[in-house]
Amino acid sequence: KAFEELVCNSYDAFADKVAVYVSPDLTVNDAFIWVCDNGESMDHDGLKALWRIGDSEKRKPERDKKRLQIGRFGIGKLATYVLGKKLTYICKKNDHFLSVSMDYSKISNQNDQLKLDEREIGEDEVRQVIEPYLEIAGKNYLPFNLFGESSEKSWTFSILTDLKPKATEIKEGRLKWVLSTALPLNPNFLLTYNGNEIKSSKINRAIKKTWIVGEKDLTADHLEFAESREKNGEFFVDFTNLKGVYGRIDLYEDSLVGSSKSSGMGRSHGIFLMVRNPD
Repeated sequence: KAFEELVCNSYDAFADKVAVYVSPDLTVNDAFIWVCDNGESMDHDGLKALWRIGDSEKRKPERDKKRLQIGRFGIGKLATYVLGKKLTYICKKNDHFLSVSMDYSKISNQNDQLKLDEREIGEDEVRQVIEPYLEIAGKNYLPFNLFGESSEKSWTFSILTDLKPKATEIKEGRLKWVLSTALPLNPNFLLTYNGNEIKSSKINRAIKKTWIVGEKDLTADHLEFAESREKNGEFFVDFTNLKGVYGRIDLYEDSLVGSSKSSGMGRSHGIFLMVRNPD
């Protein structure tokens, strides 16, 4: 669930590229886990809102219009607590770099408050912090650039360190499966795990029939205010006041809805609880 939450957060931030890296040996003291995406990232207000439990910016209808949001309740962020003692976010947005760290070990059973200070840092400092985690055995595991002229306009780098014993139970094969089932079926979303692409498990479902808008489009042909056309091998429908409508519809033999977080119209069902002897 912790990994699923991190990846779904990237998806909900409108990222189209996400990279996950897990140290090969999670039992060593300096083992770490990081997730990096090129989504809309967070400014000072966004980092403050990140830790408001039970509150989520994803609930706004205008966000669903851009991309149907997966997360809903603002509580999934706590899932990382089971894996590590320290969670650090480094964000780039509006040409500024911000950082904030959560040290879970400082959380007590008292009613006191834990204050998190987000701070603005320079690019040189960001490089010094991040690059050792990116360059591993002479290889960079990111499918996009964080710095330089070709860098992404915005990105978020989250890293888990001081890993807990629970993290050592992670199995690579099962983790890849979890990530693939968590992914929505979106061709404009790339996820890599330790440099290798992970594809949505739904992509393997058999397609029974496909319709291309504008190609042998009987509906458009029967409308007086619509006309189908083809250009350079692509198909479109032109309406009186709306030109260049295009799209594709795939009918799958089996349901794409399963038990993963990306199922159920992309809606989150929150944290799942298993209860024994409820009576």
